[in-house]
Amino acid sequence: MAGLQSTSVKKAYPMADKLEELLFVEQMNTHERIFSRYLNLPSPG
Repeated sequence: MAGLQSTSVKKAYPMADKLEELLFVEQMNTHERIFSRYLNLPSPG
């Protein structure tokens, strides 16, 4: 049981790292889009 658990954890961790990285990149892209949208707004006046 313990051996099986550690093996699945080892398999799961690289995936978790990749997923976290993807989520982070996606978040950054979203922020970038929001910022560019604000920057592209016509200035008041």
